[in-house]
Amino acid sequence: MLSLNWRGITEDFKYRLIILQTICCNSMLSTGDRNIE
Repeated sequence: MLSLNWRGITEDFKYRLIILQTICCNSMLSTGDRNIE
């Protein structure tokens, strides 16, 4: 039960990290930097 809970927390953390990266990339792209994929 605990390991399953930990997995859920880890997946949630990864998901939030992806969102943060996407926001950062979008703000970088809006400044004119097109090198980020």
